[in-house]
Amino acid sequence: MANEVDVELIQVEGLTLIARAGSGHWVSMDSSPEFSGYDAATRPFELFLVSLAGCTAMDVISILQKMRTPPRKLKVKLNAMRENEHPKIPKKIDIVYIFEGDNLPKHNIEKAIRLSQDKYCSVSAVVKKAGIPINWKYEVKDV
Repeated sequence: MANEVDVELIQVEGLTLIARAGSGHWVSMDSSPEFSGYDAATRPFELFLVSLAGCTAMDVISILQKMRTPPRKLKVKLNAMRENEHPKIPKKIDIVYIFEGDNLPKHNIEKAIRLSQDKYCSVSAVVKKAGIPINWKYEVKDV
Protein backbone atom coordinates (compact mmCIF):
# COMPACT_ATOMS: atom_id res chain seq x y z
CA MET A 1 0.00 0.00 0.00
CA ALA A 2 1.33 3.42 -0.90
CA ASN A 3 2.28 5.94 1.76
CA GLU A 4 0.15 8.58 0.09
CA VAL A 5 -3.65 8.72 0.07
CA ASP A 6 -5.63 11.12 -2.08
CA VAL A 7 -9.27 12.04 -1.47
CA GLU A 8 -11.66 13.76 -3.87
CA LEU A 9 -14.76 15.43 -2.42
CA ILE A 10 -17.67 16.85 -4.41
CA GLN A 11 -20.57 18.95 -3.14
CA VAL A 12 -23.83 17.43 -4.36
CA GLU A 13 -26.17 20.07 -2.94
CA GLY A 14 -26.13 22.10 0.25
CA LEU A 15 -24.15 20.09 2.80
CA THR A 16 -24.67 16.80 0.97
CA LEU A 17 -21.22 15.67 -0.10
CA ILE A 18 -19.68 12.65 -1.75
CA ALA A 19 -16.06 11.64 -1.48
CA ARG A 20 -13.79 8.86 -2.65
CA ALA A 21 -10.24 7.84 -1.98
CA GLY A 22 -7.81 5.49 -3.68
CA SER A 23 -10.12 2.48 -3.56
CA GLY A 24 -12.52 4.36 -5.84
CA HIS A 25 -15.59 3.76 -3.66
CA TRP A 26 -17.85 6.72 -3.01
CA VAL A 27 -18.98 7.68 0.49
CA SER A 28 -21.80 10.13 1.09
CA MET A 29 -22.02 12.61 3.95
CA ASP A 30 -24.62 15.10 5.07
CA SER A 31 -25.77 17.20 8.00
CA SER A 32 -29.11 17.66 9.72
CA PRO A 33 -31.67 20.16 8.42
CA GLU A 34 -30.88 22.25 11.52
CA PHE A 35 -27.51 23.00 9.89
CA SER A 36 -28.75 23.33 6.27
CA GLY A 37 -28.34 19.66 5.44
CA TYR A 38 -30.85 17.17 4.08
CA ASP A 39 -30.21 14.39 6.62
CA ALA A 40 -29.47 12.16 3.64
CA ALA A 41 -26.26 10.48 4.78
CA THR A 42 -23.84 9.77 7.59
CA ARG A 43 -22.18 12.67 9.41
CA PRO A 44 -18.42 13.11 8.90
CA PHE A 45 -17.67 12.58 12.61
CA GLU A 46 -19.67 9.36 12.54
CA LEU A 47 -17.62 8.18 9.56
CA PHE A 48 -14.47 8.85 11.57
CA LEU A 49 -15.78 6.59 14.34
CA VAL A 50 -16.87 3.97 11.80
CA SER A 51 -13.36 4.01 10.36
CA LEU A 52 -11.92 3.40 13.82
CA ALA A 53 -14.27 0.46 14.41
CA GLY A 54 -13.57 -0.94 10.95
CA CYS A 55 -9.81 -0.56 11.24
CA THR A 56 -9.51 -2.40 14.53
CA ALA A 57 -12.09 -5.06 13.56
CA MET A 58 -10.20 -5.91 10.37
CA ASP A 59 -6.95 -6.15 12.33
CA VAL A 60 -8.42 -8.39 15.02
CA ILE A 61 -10.13 -10.72 12.55
CA SER A 62 -6.98 -11.00 10.44
CA ILE A 63 -4.75 -11.65 13.46
CA LEU A 64 -7.10 -14.31 14.82
CA GLN A 65 -7.24 -15.97 11.39
CA LYS A 66 -3.43 -16.13 11.37
CA MET A 67 -3.60 -17.69 14.87
CA ARG A 68 -6.00 -20.25 13.39
CA THR A 69 -8.69 -19.23 15.88
CA PRO A 70 -11.04 -17.04 13.84
CA PRO A 71 -14.32 -16.02 15.42
CA ARG A 72 -17.52 -17.10 13.76
CA LYS A 73 -18.56 -13.46 13.94
CA LEU A 74 -17.26 -10.22 15.41
CA LYS A 75 -19.33 -7.20 16.37
CA VAL A 76 -17.71 -3.96 17.51
CA LYS A 77 -19.62 -1.36 19.51
CA LEU A 78 -18.04 2.03 19.96
CA ASN A 79 -19.04 4.97 22.12
CA ALA A 80 -17.45 8.41 21.98
CA MET A 81 -18.05 11.06 24.62
CA ARG A 82 -17.57 14.44 22.94
CA GLU A 83 -16.61 17.82 24.36
CA ASN A 84 -19.49 20.28 24.70
CA GLU A 85 -17.67 23.11 22.92
CA HIS A 86 -16.37 23.23 19.37
CA PRO A 87 -14.50 21.49 17.87
CA LYS A 88 -16.33 18.85 20.00
CA ILE A 89 -13.55 16.30 19.83
CA PRO A 90 -13.97 13.09 21.80
CA LYS A 91 -13.00 13.14 25.47
CA LYS A 92 -12.66 9.37 25.32
CA ILE A 93 -13.67 6.44 23.17
CA ASP A 94 -14.89 3.11 24.53
CA ILE A 95 -14.80 0.01 22.34
CA VAL A 96 -16.52 -3.31 23.05
CA TYR A 97 -15.54 -6.28 20.90
CA ILE A 98 -18.21 -8.99 20.90
CA PHE A 99 -17.00 -12.34 19.61
CA GLU A 100 -19.12 -15.31 18.63
CA GLY A 101 -17.57 -18.72 18.33
CA ASP A 102 -16.80 -22.00 20.03
CA ASN A 103 -13.92 -22.26 22.47
CA LEU A 104 -12.17 -19.07 21.39
CA PRO A 105 -8.92 -18.78 23.37
CA LYS A 106 -9.16 -15.61 25.46
CA HIS A 107 -5.38 -15.11 25.38
CA ASN A 108 -5.54 -15.01 21.55
CA ILE A 109 -8.40 -12.51 21.64
CA GLU A 110 -6.56 -10.24 24.07
CA LYS A 111 -3.33 -10.48 22.08
CA ALA A 112 -5.15 -9.67 18.81
CA ILE A 113 -6.87 -6.63 20.33
CA ARG A 114 -3.64 -5.36 21.88
CA LEU A 115 -1.75 -5.78 18.60
CA SER A 116 -4.48 -3.86 16.79
CA GLN A 117 -4.63 -1.07 19.37
CA ASP A 118 -0.89 -0.77 20.01
CA LYS A 119 0.68 -1.58 16.65
CA TYR A 120 -1.47 -2.01 13.56
CA CYS A 121 -4.60 0.18 13.58
CA SER A 122 -3.58 3.51 12.07
CA VAL A 123 -6.86 5.14 13.06
CA SER A 124 -6.32 4.18 16.72
CA ALA A 125 -2.78 5.54 16.50
CA VAL A 126 -4.04 8.91 15.22
CA VAL A 127 -6.65 9.08 17.99
CA LYS A 128 -4.06 8.29 20.66
CA LYS A 129 -1.56 10.80 19.23
CA ALA A 130 -4.31 13.40 19.61
CA GLY A 131 -4.38 12.55 23.31
CA ILE A 132 -7.79 10.88 23.23
CA PRO A 133 -7.92 7.76 25.41
CA ILE A 134 -9.30 4.56 23.93
CA ASN A 135 -10.65 2.04 26.43
CA TRP A 136 -11.59 -1.44 25.31
CA LYS A 137 -13.08 -4.64 26.60
CA TYR A 138 -14.44 -7.77 25.03
CA GLU A 139 -17.17 -10.36 25.40
CA VAL A 140 -17.23 -13.91 24.09
CA LYS A 141 -20.50 -15.61 23.25
CA ASP A 142 -20.21 -19.35 22.72
CA VAL A 143 -22.59 -20.55 20.05
